[in-house]
Amino acid sequence: MGADERVYDFRTTISNLTDVPPERQKVVGLLRGSLKLSNEVDTIRFGNLSLKEGVVKFTMIGTPEDQSFRDTLPETENIVSSSSLEVSMG
Repeated sequence: MGADERVYDFRTTISNLTDVPPERQKVVGLLRGSLKLSNEVDTIRFGNLSLKEGVVKFTMIGTPEDQSFRDTLPETENIVSSSSLEVSMG
């Protein structure tokens, strides 16, 4: 990644390599802690991240698009909110 490229460009590159969409990625180790998704972080340029020159190791956590869970059940009324639950702590 070049100094002028944005974090968003980096996450798009990862998406092209792994099929994990940028909005499902959690990048750990690139910055201190994990890289939280936000429009503000995505606009940061790599040159402003204070990374060491050379190879930077990181971990990306996410589910590829074709392996994500999709609810295939038909839409129903909100059953959960129509019931009540009584709890006794005694």
